[in-house]
Amino acid sequence: LPLLFWGKWWLPSPMWNLNRYDAVVLISRLPPPVEYFSLTTFALWSPQRGFCFSSLGDSVNNLNIKHTVNGGLFAHVATANAHTL
Repeated sequence: LPLLFWGKWWLPSPMWNLNRYDAVVLISRLPPPVEYFSLTTFALWSPQRGFCFSSLGDSVNNLNIKHTVNGGLFAHVATANAHTL
């Protein structure tokens, strides 16, 4: 993961630069029963700091997430290119 300086610590950054054929894949289990959870992918475009910040599509949440029946496994994929998926 890229590192982000926060105060006096270097922390893993939740931001990546994706090239044309790159993908970020999260494979996980559903959380314990909760009232609500969601995953949202965002885009940040910053040519000379006149940046644009936006969500990419709809959020995936506990009402619409596709997962396995046994174990609640799911995959969340973010790509820079529809053909990569």
